[in-house]
Formats: sequence, C-alpha cells, structure tokens
Amino acid sequence: MAMTEPEARQLLERALTSLLGTETTVSTARRGPVPLRDLGADSVRLLFELATKLETMGGFILDDYDVTAENFATVESLVATLRRYELSSAP
Repeated sequence: MAMTEPEARQLLERALTSLLGTETTVSTARRGPVPLRDLGADSVRLLFELATKLETMGGFILDDYDVTAENFATVESLVATLRRYELSSAP
C-alpha cells in the first residue's frame, strides 16, 4: 500500500532532520534560522542535487525516473513522489 500524504510529509521531515542533525531549522548566509516547514522550492532543489549525487554512487532507493527536477521542484511535488512508494521501502 502506498504512503498517505501525512506519512510522506513525516518521512520527508524525518529525512531532512536526519540530514541536518537534530535542528529543526536551517541557517544560510543570506537568512537566519528558517524552520524546515518553511523551506521553499530553492531548498528542495538542494535535495534533488543530493539525490542525483547519491544515485551516481549507486544503491539509492528512489527509482531513476523519480529523480527529476520536476519531482523535486516543491515540497508538494516531492511529497507526491514519495507517496508512490511503500512506507517500508521509502527513502
């Protein structure tokens, strides 16, 4: 069974938190702390770059056809992509 939208959002937040440590905010040179839920499309594109780089190393769990700029353009499109996966095999 595919993930529900809340499960996909929770998985995305857990993944971001895992990547960024226990912090629930991200700081950049141009902005102070930003809550993960407030990240916009530019920040999600960084996840696309990470996914692409991980794929070149092999063994990444997302299917190749799902790692596209379109699927990683916004939080909403990324959640929609993740929802197609089974919860037990999701990244």
